[in-house]
Amino acid sequence: MVLYYIIFHMGIKAVVFDMDGLMFDTERVAAEGMLEALRAQGFEADERLLEKLLGVNTGDTLRILGAHYGGRLDPERALFDMDAYLETYTTARGTPVKPGLIALLDALDARRLPRAIASSSPMRRILRNIASADLAGRFDAVVSGDDVSRGKPEPDIFLAAARALGVAPEYCMALEDSPSGVEAAKRAGMKTVMVPDLRAPDARDRAGLFALVPSLFEAIPLLDGEGG
Repeated sequence: MVLYYIIFHMGIKAVVFDMDGLMFDTERVAAEGMLEALRAQGFEADERLLEKLLGVNTGDTLRILGAHYGGRLDPERALFDMDAYLETYTTARGTPVKPGLIALLDALDARRLPRAIASSSPMRRILRNIASADLAGRFDAVVSGDDVSRGKPEPDIFLAAARALGVAPEYCMALEDSPSGVEAAKRAGMKTVMVPDLRAPDARDRAGLFALVPSLFEAIPLLDGEGG
């Protein structure tokens, strides 16, 4: 078992990162922004709605908001206002980097392992966060939610990231925080590592995981077949 475990780990040839809640502590800011956007139209949101919005792309966000409020809300305006809130926050305070991100990127550099971002966010928001966090040039590919027809939990965005890196999905480690992202990475056939953020993992999240770790620091030993 030990020999198989090490060989399984040594098969990692690339790493694919989610962004919000994984690389950056932005899920909380986005939730605050969405609450403000909804209040501007006279609505409140419950925790269940905000949970549904975790890790989904623009199209699915608009669909979920429209269905939840039965046509009484302008979803596009809400999404615009939320993004404006995020931009104001990051402009004033910078993008909050999650613990272990820089150390993990340094570890990938040392091992010469390629890496990509596969985020449900629009490309403009991804690039804004990368620039704000001074991480330009540290990723070999970036795939946004608008680049694929189906969002998470479908595997499309992770498969697109693997193609961009030129690495088969089974040799990619995927790092995710949200249930929809975890499910997408599993469906893509990647070695899925969950780093929980706003929501604790349940039995479905845990099933089939490569590893469950508290921060990106603990993902570093996984590159060499340690821990897990």
